[in-house]
Amino acid sequence: MNAVIVCVEYDDYLAISLPRAVPRFDKIAVVTTPTDKRTRELCARYAPTVICHTTRVFSLGGAQFNKGAAVEEGFDVIGRDDWMCVMDADIVLPHNLLLGDMRPGKIGGLRRKHVPDPENYRDGYPQDNMVTGDETRPGGWFQVFYARDQHLGSWPWYAINSPVADACGRIFTAKWTEDRQIWLPGFCFHLGLDTHNWTGRFTPRLDGKSLSKSAKDRRSAYALLAESRRKFMPDPKLDYQEVGLYLASARRRNLRKY
Repeated sequence: MNAVIVCVEYDDYLAISLPRAVPRFDKIAVVTTPTDKRTRELCARYAPTVICHTTRVFSLGGAQFNKGAAVEEGFDVIGRDDWMCVMDADIVLPHNLLLGDMRPGKIGGLRRKHVPDPENYRDGYPQDNMVTGDETRPGGWFQVFYARDQHLGSWPWYAINSPVADACGRIFTAKWTEDRQIWLPGFCFHLGLDTHNWTGRFTPRLDGKSLSKSAKDRRSAYALLAESRRKFMPDPKLDYQEVGLYLASARRRNLRKY
């Protein structure tokens, strides 16, 4: 099984999650930007299993953080064959990753347990300190599927026009009907809080080092995203294209009040 991980300025989290992931996959494509030197250097330690692919596709179509387009490039790097996985850089896999009832024609995921203080995470970290997620179906943090599954349809498989990171995973899962969306045995561990950094990394690094200068813009974009969700929610069928247009309009008006 091969995997794709998107990691832009998330090398501090990837340094925790990658050692657990490497033994479980034949190849891992880590997709980042050409300027993310720390991620490139980390990946080099795990070559040849880990292939670091750099791209400028994250801003495709004026997006704030186009994760879907980056995932698609990752698929091309590792090859669209056999069993495949998409996972986030801040996801630590269980020691025993079991596919359970996974079969072609289904998409599998792992439920999450959130680690509220990721700077203290180590092997043996007490699960009693974690917060169990309330997700009802697999999401973009961890997805397993078969590359020749007819549900995938034509390329691109992943949504490449999503303005922020969270939408594309849910759109991908929805290719399968609910009865074909299954949970694999056990949990994965999510380092940090949920619903942050959808517009790109702006939360502080675990090692205290500085982020790039664009982190301030990402934080502002995230605040605008939160505002748009308050506007459109509680409608569960949130139109992500409309949210993207809202964000673009707000940026044009230079709404930097956050």
